[in-house]
Amino acid sequence: QVKNTKNILIKNVFDASLGALVFWLWGWALAFGSDSRNFMGTTQFAVDFEDQSLYASWLFQWAFAATAATIVSGSVAERVTFTGYILYSIILTGFIYPIVVHWVWADGWASSFRVNDPDELLFECGAVDFAGSGVVHYTGGLAALIGCSTIGPRIGRFLPDGTDNPLPEQSPIFQTLGALILWFGWFGFNGVSTLAVSGGAAGGGPPGGPS
Repeated sequence: QVKNTKNILIKNVFDASLGALVFWLWGWALAFGSDSRNFMGTTQFAVDFEDQSLYASWLFQWAFAATAATIVSGSVAERVTFTGYILYSIILTGFIYPIVVHWVWADGWASSFRVNDPDELLFECGAVDFAGSGVVHYTGGLAALIGCSTIGPRIGRFLPDGTDNPLPEQSPIFQTLGALILWFGWFGFNGVSTLAVSGGAAGGGPPGGPS
């Protein structure tokens, strides 16, 4: 609703900014630090960015962490206090999400990257998640489901007899514009999930041409 627009926007800003600080301080370490019993990382706290490739990796993974957090934003919109939401965002971005990342994308118990002990791979192949459908969206979606189930519908969403009470929508123009921006961003976001560029594309030449 219009009256809650500023509140929702500032929550999304904090998801990105505060989430970046938390993910830098300890989130990256829990996700990609040296393995501890196939559960979580234990090194690289307050990660050092002297290696530019490491900075690029951190930036990419932070975007995933922020995405997992913002999934919950819409599910609990207009029904949670600012303080409660910030605490949730810190817990999800700094603890829950990084540990799930370690399980699947690092050396965790479900990872398909455990090349040193292939006999112990989950179901003999490990969990394969190319662009975060499980690690990002399942984690964020499950947190969203728990959150909205706990706090219930927003005030005024249903009439006393339980029937639907349609709420006035905001600008459909901005809604469409936001969808197009998100759609365009996903071309780069998912493309980077390949983690490498090779061939003609790496040298700026056409596919099959000189690099």
